[in-house]
Amino acid sequence: MGSICPSTCRARWRSPASCSSIRARRRGSERRIVYRVVDEFGSEFDFSPRSSRQPLSDGELARLIDTLRNTTNPVEGLGYTVESRFYVTIGEHFRAS
Repeated sequence: MGSICPSTCRARWRSPASCSSIRARRRGSERRIVYRVVDEFGSEFDFSPRSSRQPLSDGELARLIDTLRNTTNPVEGLGYTVESRFYVTIGEHFRAS
């Protein structure tokens, strides 16, 4: 049975109404944390980093979000809001940008 994959962070695009979720799960013999991005449309995403040995810091997560590109349905320049139960200050990085 697979383990639950919690949502690490959620990004809401201002238009069109869309929500992407960054998820993290430990994988492999090295127990690396592997990240994936999902949305309600099943889109493919390009982002970096794809994995890490330790949980990302707020700044590292912000950089991952900054590199996030939807390669299935490209949306540029719309702006977004970010929220997280685990990274409670992450939204401040994007409000300040």
